[in-house]
Amino acid sequence: MRKRILIAVESLESGGVEVSLVRLLNKLILKKNIDVDLLLIKKKGIYLDKIPKDVKIIELKTQNKIYNYDNPFSYVNELKGLTKIKFIIFKLKSFLYRKINREHLYYKLLLKNTIRLQKKYDIAIDYLGYGHFLGSYIADKVNAEKKVMWIHDEKNDWLSKLRCWLKDYDKFFCVSQSCADSLVIHYPQLKLKVDTFYNLINYEEIREKADEKIDCKFDDNVCNIVTVGRLEWQKGYDIAINIAEILRKKNFKFCWYVIGGGSLNKELEKIIESKDLVNEFKLLGLMQNPFPYIKKSDLYLQPSRHEGYGLAIAEARVLGTIPIATNLSCIKEQIIDGENGYVCELNSEEFAKTIIKVYNDKNLMKKIKNNLSYENFDYSSELNKIYELLK
Repeated sequence: MRKRILIAVESLESGGVEVSLVRLLNKLILKKNIDVDLLLIKKKGIYLDKIPKDVKIIELKTQNKIYNYDNPFSYVNELKGLTKIKFIIFKLKSFLYRKINREHLYYKLLLKNTIRLQKKYDIAIDYLGYGHFLGSYIADKVNAEKKVMWIHDEKNDWLSKLRCWLKDYDKFFCVSQSCADSLVIHYPQLKLKVDTFYNLINYEEIREKADEKIDCKFDDNVCNIVTVGRLEWQKGYDIAINIAEILRKKNFKFCWYVIGGGSLNKELEKIIESKDLVNEFKLLGLMQNPFPYIKKSDLYLQPSRHEGYGLAIAEARVLGTIPIATNLSCIKEQIIDGENGYVCELNSEEFAKTIIKVYNDKNLMKKIKNNLSYENFDYSSELNKIYELLK
């Protein structure tokens, strides 16, 4: 008998969640007795064309367009009469519920106007996690034997938005042990439902893509640094710019490449320009293939405030680029300080000091790169945790 799996995310824009999802989908469809549907709120994003052709994409539907999840208030200008009044009332209620930290009431408002899926599934997965509306939709509007939520971050306070629906989930897969530990501490009632599920890493594809040609010319006479991730507060780009400023003051020659897009793009551009770091700190924007930049760089930097696992750090390790990252529990599941990379307290001076120390010691770099060449990145056995739920 064929098994049916539904996986839900908001869209296929750039981010570690979307990258790991694409890899998961490509593995799941190899099972001949499994059909996979992908539920999206928005059918868009740079990874849309990476979805396997055997995966059916479904867009979330509402009973009326005025109740769409992400309609801006400016949409009111397109409406007239009673419809306009209904939309204004809907937006005002939505604003109020979020303002008083009653997101679950906002989600219930959305659920009343969202169309239920008719198909029955063996497993329905809220892959986005993060306390998103999709978590309530999977719980309330999807008919499935088992329901699973993915947890991508040690920080999990946003799950309070789904307080009414957590009981409807059979399993919570966390992308690291530290994520799992944090979830159990904050939600002890979920303890028996919590398990780890490390992100799948297609290391062969990563190494192949890293050899693709790029236009950028790297200067071998400076330290080339790369960071990959959304331009958001969580990722610590303000700290990264401070690190860059310290490096320059110490007359350390470097070029720092940042790959990713996000809400802080304009703000960061202004800060970089104000500090006259335009030639040293370069925002390259979104790209499907960051791996040539990672491979050609000397160091991979990740000064994040919080993470779930740090997928880009793992990808840097695959390519033998030395990672230097924040001293977080989840990151220490990957990096043994001084053996296959370095961890630093979230302090610009300490990061700068570590960068200079590592780059100026060629024997140390050679040792760490050699250690990285022996690491194992095969996490395909994690798929058995999904297959067990299908039995």
